Amino acid sequence: MRNFIIAIFVFIFIGCSSKSEMVIIQKPQIDEKSTMLFTEVMRIPLDCSECNGKGRGVFINGAFYKSDVAVKCCLNKNLIDTDVAFKKVYLHRIVDFRDSPKAIYYTKKNGQQVVFNSTSRPEVLFYMFLEQELKSRGIVVVDTQTSPYTYKLDFFIKNIRGDYDRSSEILSGKLSGELKISNINKNKTLQINTSQEVTKLFANKQQDFDFFISLLAKQAANKVAEIITKF
Repeated sequence: MRNFIIAIFVFIFIGCSSKSEMVIIQKPQIDEKSTMLFTEVMRIPLDCSECNGKGRGVFINGAFYKSDVAVKCCLNKNLIDTDVAFKKVYLHRIVDFRDSPKAIYYTKKNGQQVVFNSTSRPEVLFYMFLEQELKSRGIVVVDTQTSPYTYKLDFFIKNIRGDYDRSSEILSGKLSGELKISNINKNKTLQINTSQEVTKLFANKQQDFDFFISLLAKQAANKVAEIITKF
């Protein structure tokens, strides 16, 4: 009987511990491929458009990329909030919440369609880009909610889809996500959507679309950072 009671106690304790571990969110492990893609995107020339406006587009390796937001806007146009230096943000949870890794719908010259999974990690890229964007605006990024006035941020990537036509060499796509941000005074849930179109893009394998997905993550991070700046 005594052993039975101990067994029940151990079972309950392990169960509680497991439940607690499920809600502990740690900084994502930044892998080598994400670092390489992050560096590649950050080499893009500055587009001195307003950060909340459409980018002018940029040529990269012979292809023309046009997005609904400037991929890299000028730093002096980021710092639009005089109180921005007093803001602290805790990046609590950033999750790839998609139902499937399917991302690129590729139509061959003969009309046959194949579907490629995303091979990059969009949640890690988003984290890296958002951290960089926030710091560029003078916002402090912290590892925990240091005070009730610190903003706690959650972001869930809901969908990534790109459609590529080999005959026209045009790739268009979008990323959709949900932003949750809160502190003692505010609690908001917002839908974040960003799009990209690429022309004159030659692509014939899965890895050729990693840069495109990285740009979508960067654009989403830009939009979120802009929202926080004005929060």
